[in-house]
Amino acid sequence: MKHKQLYEFRDTDGAGNPEVVMSRFDEGNSDLSNPNSRITLYSTNDNWTYDASSPTNDADGDGDHDEEDASYYLAAANLMTAMATLSPRDESKRLYDRILMGFSDSPATDVTILHYRKGNRDLNRPDVIVVASNPDYLGSYRTIKGALDADGDGDIDSDDERIYKKLASTFASMKYLKP
Repeated sequence: MKHKQLYEFRDTDGAGNPEVVMSRFDEGNSDLSNPNSRITLYSTNDNWTYDASSPTNDADGDGDHDEEDASYYLAAANLMTAMATLSPRDESKRLYDRILMGFSDSPATDVTILHYRKGNRDLNRPDVIVVASNPDYLGSYRTIKGALDADGDGDIDSDDERIYKKLASTFASMKYLKP
């Protein structure tokens, strides 16, 4: 993968409601223990809706750092919470504690979504791989391969694919990550 982002739920402030920590790895950085930057996303109401962030990067590529940049990261954090298999909101459904996303080497527009089971700390050995492909002219992904039961309702259906499509589209929309 070229550019990558690692999403993790971590209780960084010790208050008991985990924040989403997003680590960015730039193209050429193969050291997955050393990200190029980290952004922490918070829920100011502790209601699992992320609405605040640490300082962000210029996600939209317009040359400044503003609320629009933060909105990309907040959207991704809220999609992570929507994934029952990842979100710590319900530990009985939570199977994974980290997701690493990146553009595929071939084709370069595909987004690979690597899932890591709780306790798996080897980022080079994902437990599950989901691939988003076939983006339309606006950059929204239309095809998901290998989807999991992301919403935790007991089946794999269009609702699960919709979560992955939105997640991949949000990731791919960050201008500084374009291949």
